[in-house]
Amino acid sequence: MSRVIELHYVCDDWKNVKSLGEEIFISGDWVISKGHLSADKIAKGIKFALHQSRSELSYLQGEIIDWEKSPDHEKRVIFKFKFTNTPMKWEGYATGERGYLWEKDEKLTS
Repeated sequence: MSRVIELHYVCDDWKNVKSLGEEIFISGDWVISKGHLSADKIAKGIKFALHQSRSELSYLQGEIIDWEKSPDHEKRVIFKFKFTNTPMKWEGYATGERGYLWEKDEKLTS
């Protein structure tokens, strides 16, 4: 069974991004099925990247360590992630503001 291994979102100019210190950030409100975010799937590793546009490398990226439901939107979540230094290229299949790279589809670009 495949799982999401990378999440890419278009996010203009750090909108809804906050540093918690110690290279930990939160970012929301993002639409994703909560089934992709079970504790065991997060433990296996899910990368998260914010981009100004799909054609640009990420300006902020990391590994998801937790998430919470958005207090304002039932179908949206806020990610907590540990910063990593290497900008990421937009990978996977994309719709609108988001793109998912699935384990079985590794390194397919939309």
